[in-house]
Amino acid sequence: AIVPAGNLILSMTHNNNTFLYVLILHYWMQIFGTNILYIRILPLLLLLISIPILYQVYKESSSRTIALLTVSLFSASPFILWYGSENRTYTLFILVTSLSHLFYLRLIRSEGKKGKLGYFLSTVFGFYTHYFFIFYIFSQCLYVISKVVIKRRDESVGLFQRIRNRKQLLFSY
Repeated sequence: AIVPAGNLILSMTHNNNTFLYVLILHYWMQIFGTNILYIRILPLLLLLISIPILYQVYKESSSRTIALLTVSLFSASPFILWYGSENRTYTLFILVTSLSHLFYLRLIRSEGKKGKLGYFLSTVFGFYTHYFFIFYIFSQCLYVISKVVIKRRDESVGLFQRIRNRKQLLFSY
């Protein structure tokens, strides 16, 4: 028997698990049934959806050649193939982090003009996908902080250079 979604979410909160994958699986089983073959199609489908998104991430961050090479290596990875057939949250985690990174790249490159909604939604879904998503967000925050520190350092070096040039100009007479 299939449990109502409200009871499912309540039981997941007592088990300290994130529930997005279980909720998606719940409705998947209501549509396609409880046959193990149909249940294992869901993680495979999530993995297949994430491959073109990963390609786009690598293409936007480097080049088409690197994107093809990386996606090929990713697709041939034994762990990825294993997780694609397991009924666990890992393939959803790959999909959500790939989407988050794609929108994060667009947000950073456009200086906050593009990708805000996609980044926000993928981040919210990421927190409901796996607890390790917090480390992913932490690494993005570290990148932004380092960019700000480097920019400030370069501005202050430029300021000191201008002051030194003025002093040299002032005392050269």
